[in-house]
Amino acid sequence: MAPLDDYFYISIGLDVGGVHEFPDSSTKPWQNKATKAMLNFWNNRDQWFPTWFKDTSSLQVDYVRVYAL
Repeated sequence: MAPLDDYFYISIGLDVGGVHEFPDSSTKPWQNKATKAMLNFWNNRDQWFPTWFKDTSSLQVDYVRVYAL
């Protein structure tokens, strides 16, 4: 049986509030070098939470293209 003849799952990862992906020169509610960056992110939710709209605040995947296995 070929590998694509049956159903399978693809795991898609999502990071929020990372300290490696966004330089400190960007506008964001935390600093990369902060010892409690995740806590700072949560404590500053009044800055970012209003930008999360209930109907569209979700991970929406249009399609996934597999080039190789």
